Amino acid sequence: MSTLRNSVPFGIRFLRFLLGIWTVLLLGLSTLGVAFMAYNAHYAERIFAGVSILGVDVGNLTPEEALTHLRKKLAEDELPFVRLQAGEKSWLVSSRSLGGYLDLDQAVQQAWQ
Repeated sequence: MSTLRNSVPFGIRFLRFLLGIWTVLLLGLSTLGVAFMAYNAHYAERIFAGVSILGVDVGNLTPEEALTHLRKKLAEDELPFVRLQAGEKSWLVSSRSLGGYLDLDQAVQQAWQ
């Protein structure tokens, strides 16, 4: 008594097996490709999650939203003071008085890239 398994030649069974493996691989790669495209589409106009500027989280925001958020959060923050020393004399000077400033536009552009 022969079974159906024995009636199909080994070569055909092997080709079916390879075809099954090939199909699973193609489906897996297709799924990964679609997931990658969806991820990129979601972040096409947004800063990637987990990015922060001066401790302020700007992830998932557009550059314009991030700039507004940063200006709101950092409006009261003062730039650090600098101690200048020459010999025995020292001066405590604000960074702003030396021309220092926060270039938030540039920071947001770097975070977005």
